[in-house]
Amino acid sequence: MRLPKVLVGLVCLSASPAFAQSPGAAAPPGRAQLALDVKLSLAGLSARSCAQAPCAGAESPVAIAPEALAQASRGTVAVVPIGQGRHAVHVRIPVGVRAWETVLAAPSRGAQPKIVFNDWTGLVKGQDGLRSGPIVQVSEAMADGTRRIVIGEQREDLTLCGRPAALRPKMLVAKSLELKAARMHRLSVQERSAATRIGATRLEGEWKPGPPLLRAVAASSAASGTNPAALTDSDLETTWAEGRGGSGRGEFAVLQATPEVGIRAFEIVIRPPTETPANGVAPDEIYLATPKRLFHVSMPEDVWGVPGARYSVKLPEPVRTDCVALVTHSAQGEGKDMRVSFAEISAESELGSQSISELVAALASGDARAVAAAAVLRNLGDPAFGAVAKAFDGLDEGGRRVALDVVDHAPCKTSVPVYVRALLGAHAAQQIHASHRLRRCGSESAEPLSLALRRANAKTVGLLAEMLAVVAPDTAVTEMLARVAKGNREIRAVLRVALARASTSEKSANKIREALDDGSVPPVVSIDLLRALGPRLPRFGAQAQRAFLRLAKPGANLRTRYLLLVPAAHLARSSPAAKSFLSKAITSDESHFVRAGAALSVQRPGEFRDELLQALGDDNVRVREAAVATLGSPHGTFAWEQIVERLTKDRWPLVRSRAARALADLGPSRSIDRALAGALEDQSGHVRLPVVLALGNRRALAEAPLVRERLSDGDEILAVRANAARALGLMCDQTSIRLLTDWANKLVDGRASEAAHAIGPAAVWALGQLGPTDLKKRLTPLLAKEAPVVARAAAGMALRANGQRCRRRPATVARRALPRRVASGL
Repeated sequence: MRLPKVLVGLVCLSASPAFAQSPGAAAPPGRAQLALDVKLSLAGLSARSCAQAPCAGAESPVAIAPEALAQASRGTVAVVPIGQGRHAVHVRIPVGVRAWETVLAAPSRGAQPKIVFNDWTGLVKGQDGLRSGPIVQVSEAMADGTRRIVIGEQREDLTLCGRPAALRPKMLVAKSLELKAARMHRLSVQERSAATRIGATRLEGEWKPGPPLLRAVAASSAASGTNPAALTDSDLETTWAEGRGGSGRGEFAVLQATPEVGIRAFEIVIRPPTETPANGVAPDEIYLATPKRLFHVSMPEDVWGVPGARYSVKLPEPVRTDCVALVTHSAQGEGKDMRVSFAEISAESELGSQSISELVAALASGDARAVAAAAVLRNLGDPAFGAVAKAFDGLDEGGRRVALDVVDHAPCKTSVPVYVRALLGAHAAQQIHASHRLRRCGSESAEPLSLALRRANAKTVGLLAEMLAVVAPDTAVTEMLARVAKGNREIRAVLRVALARASTSEKSANKIREALDDGSVPPVVSIDLLRALGPRLPRFGAQAQRAFLRLAKPGANLRTRYLLLVPAAHLARSSPAAKSFLSKAITSDESHFVRAGAALSVQRPGEFRDELLQALGDDNVRVREAAVATLGSPHGTFAWEQIVERLTKDRWPLVRSRAARALADLGPSRSIDRALAGALEDQSGHVRLPVVLALGNRRALAEAPLVRERLSDGDEILAVRANAARALGLMCDQTSIRLLTDWANKLVDGRASEAAHAIGPAAVWALGQLGPTDLKKRLTPLLAKEAPVVARAAAGMALRANGQRCRRRPATVARRALPRRVASGL
């Protein structure tokens, strides 16, 4: 039997219901071929040849992967007539996205069947996007009922626009029962017969390259010296020719298309204007395939005789697609050594032949037409990118949105100025888009951002400075310091934040050191730089100390002295001069603003013990308050007696209330608890408010009766009474559960008193902290549907808390950290 030049379209076996399928199948004997009995079960795959099926005797096992064998119940066994009265048997077991396939044929003699193929099929090897693997295809039945079995390779990146395509196909030949190379059509007979027929027409005039809407990426074969990329390289002298010869039937090239743009026609050049490809021949019929459409194109006669001629293939309606396949079908003069050749193929968009300026104008409004125009502009490269950048400011919101999609494909040199303008625009989505893209361009964004920063106003300076600090921290330092020198207070505050961000990058370290060491830098700039560096100041060592000393000289004005307090606090450990500056500022500065600020700036109270104790007795109330605030931590325990003195004797409620809050954070001590309990009688409600909470935070359970008195005192201000309820929960006073429940249930009454509305939610919260075992029962009235919304919300929060605080062990301060007289009261 002669090997046919072409195989009809192929389909997978699983798609052909005409096959006889069962767990086993018997192929009848044929011309010089024995019968073949094949069985598939969970026990395995076996086959035996004999004169007449069913075959008796021992069967020959056929190797099969364990994973496939486990799915044998899903497998199919089909007898395939392959011509000349002979048969083969096709076994297929699907396993997920792959399958185990076996092709068997009976020999002319002997019991051992011939294994033609036995392996996994599908995309079984390689990385995602580049996977490949074997493929077994069985053709549709021909007129005489026979079918063709073809085995080849498939690639994930080379399909016929989504249709499986067997590469380097080999056909099972009936005469020899061997696999031999074959030419085949990858499009099925049914699809080809349903294709839309179009006649190509010749175009007059010279070929002019249009927007590159197509890009050839791969081909099933290529003749020597040709490349599929030549199809879309805008060079008519380069060609792609199929590599199978003859009519090239079924060979194809795959082209990526621009899906946003409808294609209304294709333009094809077959023969180069001057070059004559070796053994080249023109196609007579071709197919143009997309994932959903197929067009059968007939070429005019004698195409090869007109070098450089252009031919148009006009589609019935525009087609939007991301893939186009050019498939050869027949040639105008076939020969064994001839190669069907093509010089160029391009697409004409539904927008027509518009200029770049017309396409840019079409971006307005951002509608479907604008999206299509943007897709064309993306493919036109630098001239289009420049035109879009120039027109960006004049576009509306929709137009800017699609314009940004265009410039996303431009070099950063072109796109960054557009992103900067989008960053400063009024549309949040575009600002986010621009922000991400500026980061991607990195240091290439520095110059346009710097130019914009120099001209920025108070509304935009922060946005630009922050972005510059991210993409180019070193440039950001230089630019922002220059802007600080000219900016007002509002702008300088924003720039300090951005400077702080830039200083976190090692790239900015050298620029910062240079600025710190530069004596010509204006004092206002140096101060803001020191303030921006904050906790990172010690990292800049000697440079930071020298900059500080230049500013902290005798006779410095109030502004300078005040603004240097925080930098001095950060440098105090590494710089004796900074520590001395802060010490003097606390104790002897003529301005109480500086003394108070200095006391608040101290980070380690133990290192400024004497100074802070002196500040507790300062004549100015603000200084005393600041000192108490700084000492209100476990590190300030050494000053507990002096803080108690401020609580009990200071004539200013501001200081007494601050002292109460400070004592709340010190270690457990009965002396402190008693002092706070005494302060419950303070004349100022502003003092009693923090006092009652301080007792709760300290879990001063011994003082709970006094706190309950405050809760029940009708003459007490409501805020103090509510805090008393909270304090009972904080100190985990179980004896107050009934009292708190009574107050909580008053929330149910819609006409409840002002006191109930103030104290009730606090009582519910306190019950949640206490977590009695019957909490839900106690809160039942508050959870009812008819209860006020406030009551239901408070009860829900209490149930979620469910005593977690009171089940935890109270935090304590180690006894050795407290003065002996405090510890003795534990």
